[in-house]
Amino acid sequence: MSRFERPARAVGFWVQQIGAFVVLLLLGHYLIGGAIGLKRLAFREDPAIDARVHAPVSDELENKTAYWREFVRAWGGEFEPYTHWRRKAFAGDYINIDEAGVRFTPKQPSPDAKKVFVFGGSTTWGTGVADADTIPAMLQKRLGRGYDVTNYGESSYVAAQELNVLLERLARGERPDVVIFYDGVNDGYAGVYSPAIPRDPGSIRVEFDQMRASLKWSGVRTLYEKSNYARLVKAAQCGLGRSASSKAWDAAVSPKIRANAAETVILYEAHIRQVEALAAEYGFKTYFFWQPNLLAGARAPFDDYEEKIVGESSPALIESQKAVYDAAKSRFLGREAEGVYFLGDAFDAVDAPLYYDWHHVGARGNAVIAEIMGRALTNQSEADAPLLSSISPASAKASIDAH
Repeated sequence: MSRFERPARAVGFWVQQIGAFVVLLLLGHYLIGGAIGLKRLAFREDPAIDARVHAPVSDELENKTAYWREFVRAWGGEFEPYTHWRRKAFAGDYINIDEAGVRFTPKQPSPDAKKVFVFGGSTTWGTGVADADTIPAMLQKRLGRGYDVTNYGESSYVAAQELNVLLERLARGERPDVVIFYDGVNDGYAGVYSPAIPRDPGSIRVEFDQMRASLKWSGVRTLYEKSNYARLVKAAQCGLGRSASSKAWDAAVSPKIRANAAETVILYEAHIRQVEALAAEYGFKTYFFWQPNLLAGARAPFDDYEEKIVGESSPALIESQKAVYDAAKSRFLGREAEGVYFLGDAFDAVDAPLYYDWHHVGARGNAVIAEIMGRALTNQSEADAPLLSSISPASAKASIDAH
């Protein structure tokens, strides 16, 4: 064997090994994809439809399969200065978003209608309901043509992001007569559970940290995330229940829950003061509503589906939401004269399915909230019409439909 043949054979050997490895990787990729496809076929799963289609409250929808399929299609967002993201324009049968990223609200306001801006997260935007059944849309219907309600809600927004949207609208010359904030879930989640930093838009921090950590291997990471191996790992994690990393996170945040809950509510108080300062300058009236959620424990789960939501939630997440509920109730309850409403107990009397997950509700729940907001804006006294949990979903919906 010549001195040139030996290196050539060695190179050939490694080329064969690498080639065989690549073939096995590709074979595994397609085998995993086929197995996942067969599982979805067997269990009638559709990746183009949100899993919340199976929630009992989805039965409120006109066509739940079509709605949740459209919801997945409408999910895409794009960069937005100072608020980080906003949904793209979208036109559908149930969900419509304009070029500014604002959810459509059905309305025919009079020329001199009072302008009402409503801010909040995905519960305000309307996850789980069609355009006509968002809280702002139901509020519009209740108030009538004398008001012009705009839905500035956006998924995952915390109060600081919502304030930036208001500042942008004011800077561009828009002048509301009434400004409403419907908050609590996102500030409580980001501030007390993940990333457990009060007044923090958590998902942006997580994405930035992941990007920085993986920048060196971005090409390899992208290939992996698009492969069926990543899907297999995710499926395995779901099947095994809470992962070790999730349990480690719970252990890390648990000692800080009470302190972070208190700070989150104190910072929201500062948010109220900042908005009221703007109100004094620009001449609008303010309302702040602290929203309910299933994990706070104020209302017992209605059915097996809601029981499952609670049962599958992280113990630390549940503890965090109970702590936020306690802190918010202590600070905000009984301040209606200031335009501050604690609605953590608003669903206590609702004897029906409400929740898609631990904080999103359907049209029935939105009707209760919109009725409370409408009564607050029109100065109806509690003697004339009780404001809080004594409002049944049926009476709330009837009141809204009557307007």
